[in-house]
Amino acid sequence: MTNVEKRADSSAALSAGSDRQQKIIDAATKAIEEFGPDVAIGVTADLAGLPRPHIYRHFESKAELDQAVAQHAARVLGRRVRPTLSDSGSPIGIIRSASREVVGWAGEHPNLYRFRALRRDAPAVQGYSRAAAAYLHRLGHDAVFPAQTVAAVVGLVDASVLWWLDNPDQLTDDELVEKLTRQVWLVVEQAARDMGIAVDPDA
Repeated sequence: MTNVEKRADSSAALSAGSDRQQKIIDAATKAIEEFGPDVAIGVTADLAGLPRPHIYRHFESKAELDQAVAQHAARVLGRRVRPTLSDSGSPIGIIRSASREVVGWAGEHPNLYRFRALRRDAPAVQGYSRAAAAYLHRLGHDAVFPAQTVAAVVGLVDASVLWWLDNPDQLTDDELVEKLTRQVWLVVEQAARDMGIAVDPDA
């Protein structure tokens, strides 16, 4: 076998492995959606059409698979929220739009939202930090919100949405969106003041 053929075989094997990993992640996502965040890994194996031991050929542990699923869910949610963070408009309007997308997705995927929220990772916070910095740049400020502030906002939203999922009769989704909009704005406004930036919520 030539070197070119060996490289081709290696690439094909990597691609097949990646495809199998994604198939397992998709099956785990479906299992969580249908049966809840604590679903057994055997259900994932059944949905993927694999013997349970084969799962561990692609993921060293259930914890590693759980993290992969959480990151997948974060990417899906991020694709829904990110366009609102890139919009032109008032700060309060952008916060409201982003909150509406988060609450909407959580209502459609309650079990997956719970699963993701409990396994939130640093890249998600970093992504929102970049979006906030881009918005400040559009306002003419070369500044970055502290990572702690962004983490606080993400934590506030997740905690509120998780509470709402457990108490849906206490607030409508629209009421939750309005509460989140006001609460997130208070955190953002204070952070901006600490940075010496005055931001009009309605400008």
